[in-house]
Amino acid sequence: MDIGKRIRFYRQLKGLTQTDLCKGIVSPSHYSNIESGRYDASYDILRLLALRLKVPTDYFTHHDHYSMRVEKLLGAYQHSLENSLAEAKTFHTNHEQDFAFIPSLEQELQYLLIQCNHALRRFDLEEADNIYKHISFYMEDFDEKNLSKSTRFHYHFINGLKYYLNGDYSKSYYYYLNALKHVSRDMDTAKTKFNCAQLFYVMNDYYRALFYINEAKEIFENVNQISKTIDCHTVKGQILIELKEYDQAHHALNKGLSIARDHNYVREEADLLHTLGMLQVDEKDYLSSIASFKQSLAIREREIKKNNGNFVPNHSYYSYHWLVQTHLLAGKYHEMREYLNKADDYCFSEHHYYQLLVYEAKLDYALGNEKAYEEKTDKALSYLYNNKLWRFVEDAVTDFSQYYSKKRQYKKANEYLRMEVDVYKKSYVRRD
Repeated sequence: MDIGKRIRFYRQLKGLTQTDLCKGIVSPSHYSNIESGRYDASYDILRLLALRLKVPTDYFTHHDHYSMRVEKLLGAYQHSLENSLAEAKTFHTNHEQDFAFIPSLEQELQYLLIQCNHALRRFDLEEADNIYKHISFYMEDFDEKNLSKSTRFHYHFINGLKYYLNGDYSKSYYYYLNALKHVSRDMDTAKTKFNCAQLFYVMNDYYRALFYINEAKEIFENVNQISKTIDCHTVKGQILIELKEYDQAHHALNKGLSIARDHNYVREEADLLHTLGMLQVDEKDYLSSIASFKQSLAIREREIKKNNGNFVPNHSYYSYHWLVQTHLLAGKYHEMREYLNKADDYCFSEHHYYQLLVYEAKLDYALGNEKAYEEKTDKALSYLYNNKLWRFVEDAVTDFSQYYSKKRQYKKANEYLRMEVDVYKKSYVRRD
C-alpha cells in the first residue's frame, strides 16, 4: 500500500479530477506519478493536498507511522466483537471518532477489516460491501506479504465470510484455508474452523462439517470461550439432524441449552431452541417444533425491544421462515398465512422473498389454487436457480416435477426433472 491510493480514494470521494486537486500545488504529471505510487511526495505537497481535501495533515504525512494507542484500540474492538455484537456496538459507538483518519495505512486497513467483519456479523451486507470497496481499493495491485501475519489472517477470513454470505462456497473455503495458514492465536483457528463447519453444512457435506465443528468446539472449550462452545453445540445439532442421528442431536442441543441457561446466555438459548425446532420438524413432531420456534422468537423479540445489541432484527427472518414451513406441514394454513405476512417484513436479502414465494405457492396448492401454485413456483425457481441458490431449489423443484408428472404433463415434468438432477449434482458434487 502507498499513500497515493489514499489520496486517490479521497480525491474520488470528493468528486475531484487530478487537475482540480493538484492545481497550484504541483504539476498534473507529477501529481499523477504520486497518485500511482511512482513518485514519493514531499511533506509540503502532502500537507497542501490534505488541506485541499479537508483531512488532517498527519493522515497523509504520517501514513507509515504505527501508533501504539491505535493498536490498543483495534485490539479492544476486535476483542469486543469476539465477545458479543452488543459489546462491539457499544465500543465502536464510543470510539468512532478515534478511528476517523487513522494515519497508518496498515492500521487503517486493520480497522476496515474489523469493521467489515462487524457489519457481516450483523447481516448488514450493504454496509459490508461499502467497507469492502475501501479495503479492495487499498489491496489493489498490492503484495499482501508486506502485511503483518494478523492482517493477512483477517483479510482472508473476511473474504471467506463475505463469499459465504453471498453463496459462493468454493471461494469461501479457499479463503478460509488461506486464513488458517496465517493464524497466530488458537481463537482464530477455532473461529475459522467453526465457519468451515457452517460452510460444509450448507454444502451438504455433513461428515466434513462434523469434523470441523468438533475441532472448533475442542479449542473453544480449551480457551474457556463458553458462548462459542454453546454455538458449537448448536451447529453440531444441525449437522446431526441432517445425518438423521436424532438421539445425538438431542444430546448436543440439550447440553448446549443447559450451559446457556446456567450462564444466562440468552442469544445462544434462542439459537438452540430454534435448532431444536428444526430437529422436531425432522422427527415430524410439528406441534412441538412450533412451540420451540415460538419460544426462540419470543426471546428474540423481547431482547430486540430491550435494544440488546446481540439480537439483530434480521435474524428473526429465520424464525418466521421456519414457522411458515412448520405451519404448512402441520396443515395450519390460516396461521401460516399470518406468519408469511410477518416474515415479509424481516427479509434482508432479495433471495429471502423468493424463498417465501415457494411457500406461498405451496399454500396455494394446499388450498387448491393450482394456477397460482404454478406461476409462483415457476417464478421462484427461476430466480433461485439463476442465482445458484441450490439448497433452496431442491425441495421445491422435486415437488414441482412430481406435480406435472401426476397431471401427465410430461414435457413440463421432464423440464423440472432435469433441473432437479442438475441441482443435485451442483449441490452434492461441489463438496470436492
